[in-house]
Formats: sequence, C-alpha cells, structure tokens
Amino acid sequence: MEQAAPIRLYLINGFLGSGKTTFMRALIDSFQGTRLGVLVNEFGSIGIDGTLVQKEGIRLVEVNRGSIFCACIKDGFIRTLKAFSQQPIDTLLIESSGMADPAGMAKILEGLASHLDRKFQYAGSICLVDCTSFADYADILMPLQNQVASADFIIVNKLDLVNAEQLEEVHKLIRHFNSDAPVYDTAYAQVPQSVLQNDLRNRGYIGEGTNAPYNRPNTYTLLSDAKLTEEQLRRFCELLSGKVFRYKGFLRSTEKGFWHVEGVGEHYSIEPASFRDGVPPQNGRIVCIAFDNSRIAAEVESAWSASVPEYAQKKTTLEQAAPMVKKPGITASVKLRTNAVPQRNACPPRLRAPRDESRTAACGGSGHDRAMDKDEKPG
Repeated sequence: MEQAAPIRLYLINGFLGSGKTTFMRALIDSFQGTRLGVLVNEFGSIGIDGTLVQKEGIRLVEVNRGSIFCACIKDGFIRTLKAFSQQPIDTLLIESSGMADPAGMAKILEGLASHLDRKFQYAGSICLVDCTSFADYADILMPLQNQVASADFIIVNKLDLVNAEQLEEVHKLIRHFNSDAPVYDTAYAQVPQSVLQNDLRNRGYIGEGTNAPYNRPNTYTLLSDAKLTEEQLRRFCELLSGKVFRYKGFLRSTEKGFWHVEGVGEHYSIEPASFRDGVPPQNGRIVCIAFDNSRIAAEVESAWSASVPEYAQKKTTLEQAAPMVKKPGITASVKLRTNAVPQRNACPPRLRAPRDESRTAACGGSGHDRAMDKDEKPG
C-alpha cells in the first residue's frame, strides 16, 4: 500500500502583539486551493485570534488556557496533532501563543512520528519580532529568546514605527540569539509568498522549552454587551496601557457591529472588526495578559468604569483564569514601556534586511477545540 504524502507543517510564533494573526490571515489566503488545517493557541480561556482567521473551507482548532509547549496542556496539543494527521489536509499552520517557547517543537514531532499513519513534514518556524518592544523584553524573557533562537525565518515587523538606529539595535539582538535564519523587515506583517518559498528552510534546531505551569502569565477576560463609541474605547485603552502586558478582543460599537482592539504596553490600535466567517461573537470580550496577580483585576475594572460608567455596575463581568502556580525561589518580572503612542506612517516599501556575516551567535489546562468545519472536529 502506497504511503500517504506527509502533511507540511508551518509553525508561526512571536511575542505578544508582534503581528502573528495578521500574518496568518495573509498566509491562509496564499494557500488557496490547498486543503488547509489551522491550529490557533492562546493563553486566555476565550479565543480571539481564531475568530479572526476562521474561513470557510479550512479546518480550525483552538487550544486555549496556556502554551501548547507547556506541560499543562501539551498532551492536548499532541492529541490534536494526531487528530489532524487523520484529516484530509495537505498543510497545517500552527499559531502559538505570544508567551510560548517553541524550542521543543522538533522533539515533539520526532516523538510523535512512530504513532502516526501519516507523518508531518516540518517546513520550519517563522518568528515575528515587534521591533518597537523587542529590545525591552529580549534580555528578561526566556520564551522570547527561544522564539528567535529556534526560528528558521524571522520577520521584523512594525518597521514604520522605529528609526534606523532602533532597527539596527533589533538586528544586533536577533543575531545574538540566531546567526543563521534569514531576516525580513516589513510593516503590517506583509511578506511576499515568493520570499517564504525561497528562504524558509528547516535548520534542524533542537532545544529545550522553558514553558511550565509556574511561569505562565495570568489572563483576565472582560465580558460585556456594552456599546462603545471610539472615544470611549480610546479612553479605556489609554487607562489600561502600561498596566497589562497585552490585551485584545472585540467590543460592540454604538454605530454598527464591533470594534477590534489590540494593545501591547503603551501601543494600541482600534478599528472596525471584520469576521472572516461573517459570524460575530455573541458579546464583547477583551482578554488581558499580565504577570502581576495583585492589582490587575482592579486596574481593568477601574479603566472600564471610568470609560463606560453607565455599564460599570451591570452587564459586565471580569473572569480570571486559573492562577499561575508559583515555584519556590522564582519571581516573574517584566518591564512595561512608557513611551508615547507613535502614529503609524504610510507603509514604506518592504525591505529585505541586509545580512551582516560578521555577527555571530552568542548563545549556542486542557485544550478547547473549536469545530474544524461546520460539523467536524478532531479527536
């Protein structure tokens, strides 16, 4: 019996707010005519990114409540991979969460290979780097370091928000962790498919991940059916900026439909939401990610009450995910940016980052499944 062709697997990773979902949407469009599977991983209990990438004809699964590379939900990730191997797909795209450490991906696939009737062909890891914040976090967050170190192709995103000196600093830091992978500079996560086809190669990186239950961040979900003006939503973002690591989601608009809001540190964006499957969420929801467990609930509630006072005492709930398990002797610490929010300029021409060969490397729960299509889900 002839063995079935392997499923080509792409891993898309990058820190919180680096542009993974924007890149994923474009990548999905580039695979038109291909039988496609998509796995979206998020820390929060409610998925946001899956809503944005959902498209008719693709098999979509969301794995929430942690990193797919963490022991807390790793078993669920492996079961989902096995289920995908039994699906009639040619390509599988995996978007890992912003705090995921993908260093162990190759080992996972190697250990799984003998248990599959149809194997995966690992095309490689694509890492998105937010050049507005990478320099602030790279020296203190091991998952971010390993995202870059294990990458086979690196996209330096938000080029329009930094100057030449800042961009050069980002390049030096990237080469500190990874001296081999091609680097591509861009804005709005735009990368021509031809560049990926020519330059993405699996380098065979094998490493150990650092994700564990004790170092996972806390997530909080605000649920509300409030209808907000753009001014109210901007006030909410400004009050929340710098208080949480990352926030994203959808809130109802006073005009029509929903707002799509995202923020990292002091940077945020607001735009009318568009849903690929045409089906909006039942209510508004904002997922917030932070390490500080003591003040975050009060900060979110305070920002919401000040921005939407008529809904402060009703029709709004704030849900906290399972708390982070503390490991004795280890304290999570982060830096929050305090820069003013920059204004995006017109998108410049997409530029390929020059390679500097003189630079050398200095270093070296449960899954929640969303239906894969109208009436089918894995497992």
